[in-house]
Amino acid sequence: MYLQTIPFDPEVIPFVYFIIITAIIVTFLYLRLLYRYRKREKPLIRALMFNTLSWAVGTWAYSIGLISWYYIDDRTWLYDISIPIGYISILISTYFVLKLATNLLDYDKKKKNLVLNGYKIYMLIMIVLFSLPQNNWGILPPIPTFRMVNLVLLILGNIIVYSVLIKLFRDLRGRVNDAFQKKKLFYVLVFFELMLATFLLMVGNEIFLMFLSDPPPYGILEYLAWTCGILGLIVGYLALILPDRFKYWIKKREKQKQEEREIELKTKNLKAQIDQL
Repeated sequence: MYLQTIPFDPEVIPFVYFIIITAIIVTFLYLRLLYRYRKREKPLIRALMFNTLSWAVGTWAYSIGLISWYYIDDRTWLYDISIPIGYISILISTYFVLKLATNLLDYDKKKKNLVLNGYKIYMLIMIVLFSLPQNNWGILPPIPTFRMVNLVLLILGNIIVYSVLIKLFRDLRGRVNDAFQKKKLFYVLVFFELMLATFLLMVGNEIFLMFLSDPPPYGILEYLAWTCGILGLIVGYLALILPDRFKYWIKKREKQKQEEREIELKTKNLKAQIDQL
């Protein structure tokens, strides 16, 4: 039984434009990755491509739901299904991030399957929970709600995943000596950190809105969360597919550092020879 439908709030209009722009950017990144994958069918590019595709599906579903809400001025079946599709897309995107991470960490097949299958179980449970009618999507039910519990489980699950990945990749980067690989791992780390920031901001947004007597439909932290997500996808793209100018810059910097080390070593040797005279 629906408790209260939500008429369209004009304050949502800026967020509608924002989420549509987000969907366009994410779709562009997906098409770029698809083009790259067709040229070089690498598992890492495939994992990031499907991660970005999941985000694209989620953002477009959310956009369509908000647009239908705007034009009909009330919740519709499109709006009702768009929100859970968005959350399920986030779950799926994290699965492909784990596929990417386990490849970069060079896990053996047994360890990789253990990580991925463990997340699959969590993901399937969450998909079932988000699909239940008790979520009352598009409704204002009393608090606490079944929907809020599911959102907390989704956000906490992703915070744990990205926190662990950041720790593992910081250790990995510390063990790598090659300048080019070190730079790529730096981008991967920033990718994970921005994704972690996305979910932390989502938590902060919910807490912040709870303390407002007349909260806006979408707070500033909601915009920041989505912005971090977009930036994370862009940095992830750069991590795996560095443009030629970036590669040239990294190699040039490394060459300069090598020359500086050689000059410093020659200077020390020369000073040592002079001291012996």
